[in-house]
Amino acid sequence: MVQLLGSIRLGGIVVEPQVHLVYQLLLSDPARDVDGFDIRLGRPDQLTMRAGGRLSKAVSSFRGDGAVSLYSTFHVTSSYGGRQFVSFKDSFALSDFGSSLEGGLGVNAELSSSVAFHGDIVYKHKLGSLGHSGSSFSGGFRYRF
Repeated sequence: MVQLLGSIRLGGIVVEPQVHLVYQLLLSDPARDVDGFDIRLGRPDQLTMRAGGRLSKAVSSFRGDGAVSLYSTFHVTSSYGGRQFVSFKDSFALSDFGSSLEGGLGVNAELSSSVAFHGDIVYKHKLGSLGHSGSSFSGGFRYRF
C-alpha cells in the first residue's frame, strides 16, 4: 500500500488531501470442504486507487482536556483487475468493485482524558454497472484505564 497524506490548516478548518494505491493478492492452496467438494480460489488480485480528502473542524473544547470535532469526507475510488473465478464444485465469477464516489460525515469526541467516542456515516455510489452502492455506519467508544 502506498499513501500520500498531509494537511493544511485554513482558519479553523483542517483540509487533509489523500491518495491511496493498494494492491491485493490472495494466495490459497486448494482445499476440500466438509462435503468433499474441491475448493480452488486461484490467485485473485486487484489494484485499487482512492483519491479525495477530509475536512475537519473542532467545534468545542471543554473542561480543559475534552474536545469535539466534526468532519466530512469525499473520495473517488477505482479498482482494476481482470475477470476472475473461484471454484466450489462449479466455477463462479468474482464481482468487480468498479468505480465509485463516496461521501460521509462523522464526529470525534474526547469527553475527558479517559473517555472518547467516534461515529461516522458514509454513502457510496457506484459509477457504471460494476460494483455496489450503499450506506454504512461505524462507531466506537474508548475508555482508558
